[in-house]
Amino acid sequence: YAEWKRLLDIDIDGVFHFCQAILPHMIERGYGRIVNLTSIAGECGLPGYADYSTAKAGIITLTKTLAMENAKKGITVNCVSPGMVAVGEPVPEPGTWIGRKGGADEMARGIVFLAADESSFITGVDLPVEGGRALGPHNCDM
Repeated sequence: YAEWKRLLDIDIDGVFHFCQAILPHMIERGYGRIVNLTSIAGECGLPGYADYSTAKAGIITLTKTLAMENAKKGITVNCVSPGMVAVGEPVPEPGTWIGRKGGADEMARGIVFLAADESSFITGVDLPVEGGRALGPHNCDM
């Protein structure tokens, strides 16, 4: 139970407290972009990691709720769900349709896009940046 509580305290409470701290300033300005970082594990689960998957799913739901509560205040709230991320150069990953792990720069582009003024009509979105990993079976050559 201690590990479960620790992980949820960090992941869920950390995001909640950050949003709670920054939202009043954004509301005062009538403008803001929040982009939370989560994981595809929050969308589909990850065997052996119920605590992590639950925490990431909670961030997705918190993001959507905050998006609804703040949309008319000029604030968008979205999240990015990375899949497998390579340290350094992208490396082969048979668990994705694209066939490799993603690079940190590819994750960052999703975040930058959602933070940009050009995405002002996008809110409550969970953007998976995961090489098609969640599309389904990927063990065949097509």
